[in-house]
Amino acid sequence: MRNESAGRRFLSASITDYNDAIVVFPKNLIANAFGFKKYQWQYATTEQCKAVDAKALFNH
Repeated sequence: MRNESAGRRFLSASITDYNDAIVVFPKNLIANAFGFKKYQWQYATTEQCKAVDAKALFNH
């Protein structure tokens, strides 16, 4: 479980670093020239958050 939380922290820090970098001079000039956009977090939908029925997965 510790590796998962470390991975999430690394991803979060990386996204924050990226988003910060593309808005600060002079990196913003390069980012705009190449069309870099801010990364938007992807959240699970309500449907995706529901519990999975494991029996249904294995009873095909």
